[in-house]
Amino acid sequence: MPKAPDEEEHAPDSESDTEDEGDSPGADENVEVKIDEVKLGLLVPEQLRVPPEFKNRMLVHLRKLKFRQFKPLQLEALYAHLDLKRDVLLSTATSGGKSLAFIISQSDTDKVVLIVSPLRALMEDQIHKLDVEFNMKGKSLMTMSGELSADERLSVQTGRVKFIFAAPEAILCIRSFLETLVRDSLLQMIVFDEVHCISLWGHTFRTAYLDCDAFRKSQLLRSIPQLLLSATVTSAVIRDLATILLLPDGFCFLKGDMNHPGHFYSFKPFTSNDVDLAPIMQSAIDAKGADPVVVFVDSKREAMDLWVWARDRFPEHADRCGVSHSLRSADDRAITGRLFSNGDLDVVICTSVMEMGIDNPRLTRVICKGAVQSIEAIQQRVDMH
Repeated sequence: MPKAPDEEEHAPDSESDTEDEGDSPGADENVEVKIDEVKLGLLVPEQLRVPPEFKNRMLVHLRKLKFRQFKPLQLEALYAHLDLKRDVLLSTATSGGKSLAFIISQSDTDKVVLIVSPLRALMEDQIHKLDVEFNMKGKSLMTMSGELSADERLSVQTGRVKFIFAAPEAILCIRSFLETLVRDSLLQMIVFDEVHCISLWGHTFRTAYLDCDAFRKSQLLRSIPQLLLSATVTSAVIRDLATILLLPDGFCFLKGDMNHPGHFYSFKPFTSNDVDLAPIMQSAIDAKGADPVVVFVDSKREAMDLWVWARDRFPEHADRCGVSHSLRSADDRAITGRLFSNGDLDVVICTSVMEMGIDNPRLTRVICKGAVQSIEAIQQRVDMH
């Protein structure tokens, strides 16, 4: 049985000790997607003419969830999935409302949705929102290993549970159960949240993601539309997804505006930690949780070295500086995230493993130290909160 590595990941076996391999798909490419390369049937939302009656039907569900109007591309994604039965890749900025697409789809059909997610923290956050914000308490279950008890399976089959959140390490283990749901016409859609992780992590320290190929080869499961969600997709990532997830010709790619009017980007050559980082960290420490900062670095070794430097540079406030990378335990990373969100840490030094694991409404400064692989990588880090 596949095991979720240290809840989510083992460190990659590489001499460079990097979190993301430099030659992994998407690392060096930031080019326009070519239709003939990935065989896109629908490229822009203008090609999707949503009928008024479909929009009105979706508005009923939207207002039950206490929203007044759709965000860009939400309605198009629902139409492509529900009426056109297409696999959909939806790429919009963080907080663009991507998850609402599968919530409304479930409400429309009253069937089960499978959500494959890379991090326990993300699953727990989405389950909390379903329970509290959308009044769907008890409608979700989560599995990291694929083990479902008899009671859990019965809860799904009898309609008490509508959302199954699973780690990539779990999907092959629950494949036969999902096939049973398909035979009984109970499975509505398969969602891959943060789908770029399949390409960026699957070739290194989350090899279970490559099992998606075997998972999708099931004829029954291939009959169920996929919804792929991400804020970060390059042409190389899309080509990888098309191969691993067996995307059919004519899958629907909807890409939204990734720019935030309130975001400002600045690039400058690095001089030294004392010159470039110390003043920023000092101001964060002086603000005592009101103006925190995150510093992204390229490797675990660099994260530890910079953390040791910061603690030596600010010895009286060493406890206000945190560090997070894949060699730290899942519990340690979760604690660091909570302390930072609660204002008990002013500075967090981390690798890309924390791109989707930090939530702090007071965060206004994100530093990427070193060479960043692409504009999308910068946006992923800036948009994480």
